[in-house]
Amino acid sequence: MHEILQTPRRSVVLLVLLATVSYFSGDFIVLGLLSGGGVFWQLQLAAAGIAITAVMLLVLYALSWLAVAFGRLWKGNGSAADVRAAVAWGLTPFIWAIFYRLPDSIFDRYAEGFMRDYHNEGRVDDTIVGLLFYSPVVTAVHSSLTMLIFAWYVVVASNTLAAAHGISAGKGLATLSLTFGTALLVLIAVAQATWA
Repeated sequence: MHEILQTPRRSVVLLVLLATVSYFSGDFIVLGLLSGGGVFWQLQLAAAGIAITAVMLLVLYALSWLAVAFGRLWKGNGSAADVRAAVAWGLTPFIWAIFYRLPDSIFDRYAEGFMRDYHNEGRVDDTIVGLLFYSPVVTAVHSSLTMLIFAWYVVVASNTLAAAHGISAGKGLATLSLTFGTALLVLIAVAQATWA
């Protein structure tokens, strides 16, 4: 694990890029390829993807800074670069999630078009189409996969933070929890201050 964390700075950027592409791939590919938009539309999607990746990189740096501080609570000795690499490598479950996100997005887009076309032509009852495409089984499988990816992320990120700080996996989980809990509280405070 320590060898993985000794990655160059560009590897951290690459991991964030891959995680962002994987997470938003279904939305962007479906919007870009199936919407029939022109070159200008494709350029807008590319610009949005670059902007989202830049924001996600800034979020990674902020979370890494928090993870360094919280790791010190348990006598962690990880450097900022090691913790940043640990947070980036923790994103690998989201990278692998492309294997279910992309087909899921295409399936959802196809189902919406199918329901719209057949409903407008009056050939199929909405109840039948709804049972085919939006059944409890499909919803349960989608929810289970999403929870599995999140659980996998928690395990991987906890272990990479633990390795970076030289602490146990339980303390790595506590560091991860405090990091995201603090980030969530800051976001809530900013949102309340903005919209109050």
